[in-house]
Amino acid sequence: MHVALDPLSGNYEGVYGDSSATTDSAGTPIGATVTCWVTINGIEIPQTGGHWSGTGAQGGSELLVYTAAATDVVAICTYVDYADGTKAPPSCVVQ
Repeated sequence: MHVALDPLSGNYEGVYGDSSATTDSAGTPIGATVTCWVTINGIEIPQTGGHWSGTGAQGGSELLVYTAAATDVVAICTYVDYADGTKAPPSCVVQ
């Protein structure tokens, strides 16, 4: 995620995305959908979600605009739905 404060609007603006490869336990490429979103203080921010799908590889990016105070905790979160029906648990990383 690459985000910077716009001094004119007071919003944080940037781009985030996904570049991933997915395989099954045998190492064979498998289809998956990767979903990403942004949280501020643990609350999902509307219109910050992105979804990228593919067999063996997923990739994409989204523009991002949000408002946060310097003391707010901003995190980017992801989860993966695999074509075989399994799901990776959500994971959030504080920025």
